Amino acid sequence: MSELNLTFFMLLGYAQAHWFVVLLFVFGAAGLNYTAWVQKGAFFNRDLLKQTAIGFGGLFVFLCLTLPAMTGSSLAMLGYWVDWMLLIVMAGGYAFAISLWVYPILRLRESLKPAD
Repeated sequence: MSELNLTFFMLLGYAQAHWFVVLLFVFGAAGLNYTAWVQKGAFFNRDLLKQTAIGFGGLFVFLCLTLPAMTGSSLAMLGYWVDWMLLIVMAGGYAFAISLWVYPILRLRESLKPAD
């Protein structure tokens, strides 16, 4: 349980140290999603969701392989199950956060295409 407490307080400390960047990200994602929502047509587009899911998967794998090196560690140093869990959760969280920007951008791009 202490590992989860450590994880929570690390997240809280990161958010406090970088509150401005976090706020810009949240307001940017909210603004993009709202702008995409008010466009003509359905907000959820199967093809765009598929493209976003493929991008999420690729980014998730990329982050799983590179996050340890970005933090001054390596995959060989991940010895406990908690280390692997944290790596997977961090990679998934970052990939999901990027998806919150990617999907509305794809949706807006789709709505700006000229009609044939």
